[in-house]
Amino acid sequence: MSRLHRVFGDVARARGELAEHRVLDAVGSLREPWLRGVRAATREEDQQGIDVVVFTDVGALHLQVKCSRAGLQRWHAKNRRAGLAKQRAHIGLIRAHEQLRGEALARVVHAELLRLRAARLKARGV
Repeated sequence: MSRLHRVFGDVARARGELAEHRVLDAVGSLREPWLRGVRAATREEDQQGIDVVVFTDVGALHLQVKCSRAGLQRWHAKNRRAGLAKQRAHIGLIRAHEQLRGEALARVVHAELLRLRAARLKARGV
């Protein structure tokens, strides 16, 4: 790998980590009685496509955070190629581009968590 590719890779990783921290902060700002806590994914969870774990009254909900539309498209394509699209359908996707911050990001995260929670409740027959 060339030095230039390494530098771009380092920049992309740093952008991703910043986006994940913004999502962690956004979840922390939400005030819902069903929210119990939030943390960054473990290395094992990260390898499964999970960046953020949100603890709720229906169990852990998982989020994948991407900084760009292209990143989201690559994630979907990679999962389709690997035959993992169905298994990873329970993972919420957040596009946390650099301009999306504060309350606006919290609204996006909240909507995705509501969707995941509703799907979990529906699967339980509630």
